[in-house]
Amino acid sequence: MLTVLIPTYNRSAELRTALRSVFVTLGPQTGVIIGDNGRAEETRSLLEEPEFSGKAIRHLVNPAGSPYIDNLRNLIAACTTPWLSILHDDDFFVGDHAEKIHALLQDDGCDFIYSDHYISDPEGTLLEERTRENSRSYAREGVLSGEEPQLANRIAGQAVCLDGFFIRTSLAQQHDFPSGFKVYADSVWLLRVGRAARRAHYLADRLFAYRLSPDSLTERGIDKNEVLRSLVIMRQETACQKVRATLRSRIRVASFRAIKEAIKSCNPGKLLYALRHQLTSRLPK
Repeated sequence: MLTVLIPTYNRSAELRTALRSVFVTLGPQTGVIIGDNGRAEETRSLLEEPEFSGKAIRHLVNPAGSPYIDNLRNLIAACTTPWLSILHDDDFFVGDHAEKIHALLQDDGCDFIYSDHYISDPEGTLLEERTRENSRSYAREGVLSGEEPQLANRIAGQAVCLDGFFIRTSLAQQHDFPSGFKVYADSVWLLRVGRAARRAHYLADRLFAYRLSPDSLTERGIDKNEVLRSLVIMRQETACQKVRATLRSRIRVASFRAIKEAIKSCNPGKLLYALRHQLTSRLPK
C-alpha cells in the first residue's frame, strides 16, 4: 500500500536512522525509494549492510548538480504503490504505528493523512518543550485526531510539515512543482494537492521527528527570494481571509529578508521583486 520516498544528500549516518525508523514505525515490509543527489557510493555501501540488504529499497541516483525539487519530482514519478510518504534524510519516524496507519490507508475516500510531530536536536534526542512550543506555534496543540475538513487552509498556515505526511500517489502525481524553484516549490505543491484532496485525516500522535540539523537545507541557506515567491503564490491561491492575513504578515517578513539578500548579492531583479512585495504587504487591505 505504501512507499516512503527519501531524498538524500551526503548524510549516510542520518539516512541510516531514517531507514531504521521506517521499518520500525510502518512495518518491515514497507517499500522505500531513495533519491540520491550526493555521493551515491556511500549510500550503496549503507544499503549493503545486513539490516538493509533484504529490504524493499530502491536507490535512484540523480545527475550531478540536480536540485532538491528535481529529486522530489523523480521520486514521486517512480512510486507505484497506492500511497506514498516523503521523509527527509535527517528526519525520522517515531514509535510503532503500523497498524494505525495501514488502517487509514484502507479508506478509499481518504487522500491525505498528516500528524503532529516531535522536534529533535542534531543528535536525534527528542526535545519535549521545543516540541510543545512548535505544536502551539503551528496551531496543532489540542487538535483531536479525526477528519480534517480544512486541509488546504492548514497547509497554507504551515500546520502541515513538508514531510512525514501520507498522500495518495495518484493525487501526488497529478500536480507538478511550479517552475523556477530549487527548494521551496514543495510548499506550493503541497497546497495544490491539499486543495484537490477529497478527504483528509489528522493524527494527534507524533509520528515523526523533525531534526534541527546544522547541515539541513534551511540552515545552509535557502534563497530568500524563493521563500518569498512561495508565500506570494500560496496567498494568491488561498481563499480563507484569516489565512491570507497570516500569509500577508509572513510576506512582509520574507520580503525584508529577500531585500537584504538581494542587496548583498547585487541582484537588481530580485531586489525589485522583494521591494514590490514589501510595499504591497504594508498597503491597506
